[in-house]
Amino acid sequence: MRKFWTNLPHFLLTFLVLLSIFFSLNIIGPFTNLSSNWSGDEGMEAKTTALTPTQIANPGDKTPLLKVFRPVSLVYTDGEGFWQSREANLLTHFNEKMTQLKVDKLDLESLKKESLADYIQESHNKEMIELEYADQIPLQLLGLTSDDISGELGQIPINLISYPRDSQILYLIDREEGLVYSLPLKAPANFDDLKTSIDENKSGFKPVKRVDLKTPYHYLLDDKVEVKALSYILERQSNAAYLQLLFNLPDQVNDYSDVESARYYTENKGLVINNSNFEILFNQTVDYELNTDPLSVILQAYNDLQRIQANNDNWIYSQYNHKEKNVTFRKVVGGIPIYGSNFVSRIRIGFPKDHTLQAKFSALNIQTPLNDLTENFEMQPATSIMKLLEVNHISSKDIDSINIGYYWVPSSKSNRLISLVPCWMIEKDGTYFMLDELVDMTKNEAYVTRNTANDVPVYIKHNRSDQEAQPAEVDSNNEEVFKEMNQAQSR
Repeated sequence: MRKFWTNLPHFLLTFLVLLSIFFSLNIIGPFTNLSSNWSGDEGMEAKTTALTPTQIANPGDKTPLLKVFRPVSLVYTDGEGFWQSREANLLTHFNEKMTQLKVDKLDLESLKKESLADYIQESHNKEMIELEYADQIPLQLLGLTSDDISGELGQIPINLISYPRDSQILYLIDREEGLVYSLPLKAPANFDDLKTSIDENKSGFKPVKRVDLKTPYHYLLDDKVEVKALSYILERQSNAAYLQLLFNLPDQVNDYSDVESARYYTENKGLVINNSNFEILFNQTVDYELNTDPLSVILQAYNDLQRIQANNDNWIYSQYNHKEKNVTFRKVVGGIPIYGSNFVSRIRIGFPKDHTLQAKFSALNIQTPLNDLTENFEMQPATSIMKLLEVNHISSKDIDSINIGYYWVPSSKSNRLISLVPCWMIEKDGTYFMLDELVDMTKNEAYVTRNTANDVPVYIKHNRSDQEAQPAEVDSNNEEVFKEMNQAQSR
């Protein structure tokens, strides 16, 4: 007995070490089978119950869905100036606050709407808080507490939420159609409480100016801003991990791999992994009908995102493509979205045709930051960048958005390192371009981003007059490889 008590601390220590190892393995990567998200052999074709907005709207419920569908910016105006924050925790906090608002029961016919131009005039000089989303988001996904926000009402596309002080109306802004919907509340929000949260995070707010681009009602930074350039160790998931995740019986998958790509195929699934850039294409046919209205597509894509990327705290809803019926989720760091080729910072999930689910993503992932390599860059105001673009014959009416982004730059010293370099991302017709690709920055040094430590200008790419501007993100044509694999399987 004495020996037992003597050894008890050692037993406890051993148990805690084993427990620690277990949980470490459980969070090492998104595709480990230890995760309860993928227990069993169902793979991605498993039917899971989509989270309904009422299930995600419980006060204080910090579900992953609220984080993925959080706004990308918070704007406060005192009636005269505008200030903006992109701090992730603050945005999540305000998103949760909005889900606690109780909305009166109403239907689409009784929902009041007006032109955006009229609303701008009415709200002039009012103190307001606005939440801006990366792309249009169905009203039902805002998570508002209501007796019934569903059906056609729940499908209304929203870009921004606007809430004036002491109002019993929540205003929903649709940029594309230039409309504002008035959503009646059962009681006003506690504006003083919201303002206190803003004051406590005052250092994260920057002055902005409201402008019209291709669509109206955008906010552009109106002052210089300092942004950190970051470096990370690059990690790659193994092919075996994807076989375990995506296929019911991984040991019975047909292997058509060659030097260029790993190719795996079963009767209803196909997986292609590019061996040079590690871009992934996954296709699956299903035996059930897929709803293709925007809300259903976005919710289904979100469910599949959870399977592909277990830890999605740093992934946000970025874009819905109405024509292609697909949804893009983008990785962010410190509230700043990352841009890079071959889906290194994107997961795109869609339904290109009936009974077909398709996912595009990357085996590469950034995990460990190298803080010793962090640098501080000073960027010029977005309002100045817009003027520079117009001087170079790029009209603001041709621009979807102007935002700070991180550009994914592989290291020239090691294939295990990458840098995230701050730059201005210009969106045109849904495609992103770095400022350096649209304008020769060597001739416009007053607008160049600079390293604050030594005032050295930062050029990511030098635009040449004999070449067309290249998009910031160029991806592989894995669909052709997939077609070849299908043909080989059918022979």
